Amino acid sequence: MRPVATLRPLLAGAVLVAGGVACTPGGGLSSVTALRPPASLDRTEPAPPREEEPARPRPAVDPRLLPDTIVRGDPRRKQVALTFDDGPHPGYTDRLLTLLSAFDCPATFFVIGRNVEASPAVVARAVRLGVEIGNHTWNHRRLTGLSDEEVRAELATTSTLIERVTGRRPVWYRPPGGQRDAEVGAAARSLGLRLALWSAEGADYTTFAGNPHAETILRNVLRNVHPGAVVILHDPMPGTLQVLPSIILALRLQGYEFVTLSELAAQPGAVTTGSPAVRRNPALARRELERIGYLPGLTQGKPHENPQQRAPQPPATKGQAREGVDQGGR
Repeated sequence: MRPVATLRPLLAGAVLVAGGVACTPGGGLSSVTALRPPASLDRTEPAPPREEEPARPRPAVDPRLLPDTIVRGDPRRKQVALTFDDGPHPGYTDRLLTLLSAFDCPATFFVIGRNVEASPAVVARAVRLGVEIGNHTWNHRRLTGLSDEEVRAELATTSTLIERVTGRRPVWYRPPGGQRDAEVGAAARSLGLRLALWSAEGADYTTFAGNPHAETILRNVLRNVHPGAVVILHDPMPGTLQVLPSIILALRLQGYEFVTLSELAAQPGAVTTGSPAVRRNPALARRELERIGYLPGLTQGKPHENPQQRAPQPPATKGQAREGVDQGGR
């Protein structure tokens, strides 16, 4: 992982990629300034041609070290796993990958099978750049509303396609909306899949292109993050692409290390049960935003909060099983 102080050459290039940050020549961290993204970020046109990229493989994690469920990592380690659901999408995901690569920031993508079928080259590129790929079902259907056979089909077909495209079979699945029950868990385990939940989020699924408060994604992440956090974000959300450089910089300034989900989960102190309390620290978020010079006037107004989305949903009870309540854009 590159130290933050060595990122200056990368920051200038990131402006061309995402319009998220700029760094004046010869400036230090205090000169990092966030910019509003160009209008091209809101379009889904193919990304411009790029030069051949060097591969950035991550160290392999022995699946035998992984728990059946991950909620958050070791709370004693200042590590964070960024996870992005719902991709890939033409144009947007390529820009997301270029940005993550420029900042040497590992991540985990939970991909939808039908999207992989439409854009297999994007997923193959993600793996070359060290992104871990997880299963987010074939059609993004709420699994608790399906029969056992349908659940298996949603998961198995997606895992098979991911393996065909990347050469690696996924070890994690994230059910849409976090909705699962005993039958869903049994089907997933029979396919060799482990459950991936989350402990912090940016609520970016409620913040779309053109929303003047898209920067609240950044504030939501900063106020929710904690040692061992599994952060859930989404693809494609232009607001997320806009603020991702600032998220990376702010967390690195706090001493956090970015890792893949498997790297986080393999730590002996990883939390595998329950729904952990979400850390909310508005003062810290405001201080970190000011520290990186993010958008004057950001402290005005109240950030978006959706109390129904503060933590992964618990397993459905017998009375709720198979009802499949929609809990937002996950």
